[in-house]
Amino acid sequence: MKFQPLVSVLIPTYNVSAFIEEAVASIVSQTYKNLEIIIVDDCSTDGTYEMLVNFQKSDNRIKLFRNDKNLRIAATLNFALSVCKGEYIARMDGDDISVPERIEKQVKFMQEHPDIDLVGLHVINIDEGGAEIKRPKFCTSAETCRELVKYSIPVYHFWLAKKEAYEKVGNYRISTVEDYDFLLRMATLKLKFCNHPEYLYKQRIRIGNTATSSGLIQRKYLDYVRQLYNERVNNVKSEDSFSEEEVIRLRHANKIESMLFNISIGFTYKFGKYNHQNKIKAAIYFFLALVFSPIRQSKYYICKAKYNRILNSGY
Repeated sequence: MKFQPLVSVLIPTYNVSAFIEEAVASIVSQTYKNLEIIIVDDCSTDGTYEMLVNFQKSDNRIKLFRNDKNLRIAATLNFALSVCKGEYIARMDGDDISVPERIEKQVKFMQEHPDIDLVGLHVINIDEGGAEIKRPKFCTSAETCRELVKYSIPVYHFWLAKKEAYEKVGNYRISTVEDYDFLLRMATLKLKFCNHPEYLYKQRIRIGNTATSSGLIQRKYLDYVRQLYNERVNNVKSEDSFSEEEVIRLRHANKIESMLFNISIGFTYKFGKYNHQNKIKAAIYFFLALVFSPIRQSKYYICKAKYNRILNSGY
């Protein structure tokens, strides 16, 4: 490696006391040592913050902050960005694990590919106990990632980016899709992103992360950030109509809308179950999923199908 510039690792936390020790330990023990570890707790109520206070005493690279009230992830990350000093900025979640060489290999990749502004990595999905579930496929080509981002997120938020990329793109905007919106805004500015070819991160899949009414809100947000992207692409000034008022409006789903979405999700699971066993049953459940939530689900499946086709044709 040519040199070791300072890397700011941003870790937003909220009620992750069962996992935070392992998460912080995986960053503290990185082979890459020139780090500032900025942890911002979003008013945890399960003892997470108290544990972090003790961790801070053991490593002077840890800079610990706590929000005065629960602000959610976008605002929490924006505060962390306001105090970081690194040439590179890395993301990390408080319930996951970074492999020891993660930061070193991401920084080396960036130094060897100066045209890349942000590099993600291959992610291993693990369960709450740390057992491996699967190893998804990720795109390593910046050109392919640029095509993929129109339909879904090609780089998970466990990335490392140049600080100047954040200065060009700006702050995070919409919690739950803040990473996808950020990448779409990068694409608008023709900034490049891709993934490191190695599996350098373990993402914990926790019980309770199934699609519920919050899943419906996330789908609405996904539609919204794609709409904003299209506005920028078709606007000479690359501007969009983003507003906090619209975000608040989309956040509220009525009972009927939520009920239909959850029924649709149930049919979606059944479609997945029978897709490789009984094509007729699978087709029926797919049709029912669209009927009960026609707009959201149809858009989701169209985007997913296009994403998978591009990913499998150009890795």
